[in-house]
Amino acid sequence: MLQQRSLRTPALFRTLNTCDNIEDALRADGHRTWGFTIYRTVYPSSISSSFPENDWKEFLSRFDYAITESLAAYNGLDMKGSLVLTIFQDKNTLDGATTEQVREKFREWIAEGTVAREQGEGVKAGRGQVSEPRCHHFLFKPIVRFRMLA
Repeated sequence: MLQQRSLRTPALFRTLNTCDNIEDALRADGHRTWGFTIYRTVYPSSISSSFPENDWKEFLSRFDYAITESLAAYNGLDMKGSLVLTIFQDKNTLDGATTEQVREKFREWIAEGTVAREQGEGVKAGRGQVSEPRCHHFLFKPIVRFRMLA
């Protein structure tokens, strides 16, 4: 089978362009959005009063920048319109949560069917890992690594 060239980056085959891969998976799975699930588990009171709240905002800003740069590298900034960042930041239930606790909350969220409702009728949540990684994976960063990212 002859490989198609990417319309976004004609020097590459379509299969080598990440944005084309996401777009193709969205289409194949019947999904409208793609994105990431992030759990905030570190708050000022859980570490010390010296933990700056701005670190969280800086992390989100840098994460957004990294996504934008990655999309731009594949001439796919149009994909940002269908990007969904699902961010859970409930200090009462997540402050100091372990990986296992966050994993359980993630499984509960998937079981609720929220993503399936977002994607539309007849679409099974998380059918494709490329089009819907937020149904298969979540981002969890303890404070040590959190500071390195921020």
